[in-house]
Amino acid sequence: MAQHLATIFGTEKDRVNCPFYFKIGACRHGDRCSRIHNKPTISPTILLHNLYMNPVLNAPLGPDGLPIPVDPQKVQQFFEDFYEDVFLELDKYGRVEHVCICDNLADHMVGNVYVKYRDEEAAAKALNGLQGRFYAGKPIQVEFSPVTDFRESTCRQYEEGTCTRGGYCNFMHVRPVSKELRKQCFGRYGDGTTGSTQFHVGAPPRGGGRRYDDHRRSYGRRYDDRRGYNSRSYDRRDRRDRYDGRYDDRRGRRDRYDDDRHRRRDESAERRARIAQWNAEAR
Repeated sequence: MAQHLATIFGTEKDRVNCPFYFKIGACRHGDRCSRIHNKPTISPTILLHNLYMNPVLNAPLGPDGLPIPVDPQKVQQFFEDFYEDVFLELDKYGRVEHVCICDNLADHMVGNVYVKYRDEEAAAKALNGLQGRFYAGKPIQVEFSPVTDFRESTCRQYEEGTCTRGGYCNFMHVRPVSKELRKQCFGRYGDGTTGSTQFHVGAPPRGGGRRYDDHRRSYGRRYDDRRGYNSRSYDRRDRRDRYDGRYDDRRGRRDRYDDDRHRRRDESAERRARIAQWNAEAR
């Protein structure tokens, strides 16, 4: 039973724990959710709730009562300025691996900022250091997040440009940041960390990010090793000799068995006489 519960934990089959909170660190039902939100006591990832104020959502209304359109370039510039502010501040607490800012519109995800550190100690320092602080006059609400693998929490269709749910998708729409800014921020570490905001399209495969060519070459080496092993241990002549030996042994056993089987059987009268003799001797 315990093993079954462990295998379904955090999945749709889990009727006790909320799978969306487990994957995304947020749930549209909030405190009214019928399932449990297991908030971690420690994690390498922290969540800053609704910190990013999207200019599109905060645009003033025009004479027709609709928001005034905002220049997309200005929106991106505002976003990258915010991204840089967040990175420079949170980099003070430790090594940052990812800064993911949601472009979703639903209340439980709008403006959410996920920051994943290299280790849990740095995340704990950031959590303590941001308590009671403000950004642009807005109080910072920060907590540990259960999200550690952004491939499970982000929307693949959004990265491909094919998500039909738009800003109200239940998975994270991580707003992309320019390669130049990421290089400026993460290049200081000098170990190839890019802080990529793409976790599906163009991302390396799981399990260490080995390329297909490397995998194919290593497979070829393993295949050659197997052939070498076979050529040493299963040479055609050796295989035939061992097979012939086993076959001879089987023939020997079968010949002995055949000798016993074809031995002349006693007739009925002889068997009855022998049984009578045994009974007489037993008395």
